[in-house]
Amino acid sequence: MLNNNNRSTPNARKDVDEYETNLESPGDVTSVASFYDNAVVMVTGGTGFLGKTLLEKLLRSCPGIKKIKVLMRPKSNMTVEQRFKELLKHQVFDHVRTKWPERLSKLSPVSGDVSVPNLGVTTSLEDVTVFFHSAASVRFTEPLSTAIDMNIKGTARVLKLAKTMPKLKVFVHISTAYSNAPKSHIEEVVYPPPYDPDSIVRCGQILSPEMVNLIAERIQGEYPNIYTLTKALAESIVVRQKDLPVCIVRPSIELFNAEGGGGLDAVK
Repeated sequence: MLNNNNRSTPNARKDVDEYETNLESPGDVTSVASFYDNAVVMVTGGTGFLGKTLLEKLLRSCPGIKKIKVLMRPKSNMTVEQRFKELLKHQVFDHVRTKWPERLSKLSPVSGDVSVPNLGVTTSLEDVTVFFHSAASVRFTEPLSTAIDMNIKGTARVLKLAKTMPKLKVFVHISTAYSNAPKSHIEEVVYPPPYDPDSIVRCGQILSPEMVNLIAERIQGEYPNIYTLTKALAESIVVRQKDLPVCIVRPSIELFNAEGGGGLDAVK
């Protein structure tokens, strides 16, 4: 619940400034930030609302980070390079751009697409130590065939690529707090999926997209939308990986921070 104590004040801004001053050199870091010293981070979905805030947070709070590789694909008559230039101009990076403009050079684009095998990546990713998978179809009204390809098969493709990274320390899958929406009480565990994700994928391969979308309502069951269902199935794919150090994060409501950090282009 919000109250007057939650409002931003000059003192709160001062506290943030003092904290950030203590992070200006890699030697003055918290235990979390120190984990990223010399880290090479790979991020999918970095141009999305949550993805951009993740990039900004890493740049702002982890000064020792070495490089952040952002998977991007051409879109709307724009090349990857053009999209990357637009990303760097985004207001989410205003605070970093003002205080530590040199940190923006740690971002670099990697041409690729989670909807194709090996993500279509042709450059070497052997130096990646931390992998954040944030790319997903987040529209609640997305056709089931599209959601299967992006959220389930896309996650499987990303995991397969991650297994080729010899220096990888952790694979972080960005899920959602609503991946178990039919349950009234949710713990920090991965529950058995409502369906075998491999069977759902095979269904999408055997049937036409039109037929898959016709049976979407029955498959959706008690889930409020296809998005939450496919995110639950994606979690089950991640958790069964025995040869990868995996972690699942379930963010809930995502908002912007008017004091710096976060964007104003979307509220989820």
